[in-house]
Amino acid sequence: MIKEFATEFSFLKAINEDAFTIHWFKNGNVLLKIKEEPFLFFHSEEKKGFSKSISKNGNYGNAWNENKYQEILK
Repeated sequence: MIKEFATEFSFLKAINEDAFTIHWFKNGNVLLKIKEEPFLFFHSEEKKGFSKSISKNGNYGNAWNENKYQEILK
């Protein structure tokens, strides 16, 4: 991740494999949690995912969008 798109969450250290949880929703959405905290999701109506590690939308994906995140939980 280049600094232009990085956030404080872009460089997490010492993450154990057990810290990751993936939730698959019937509507096609996917949520990744790290240590039980939402971190990344894919919304079925968007071409690119949304991540807390991305500061702005671009080739790497989309910055976190709380409204879209709330939609996947419906």
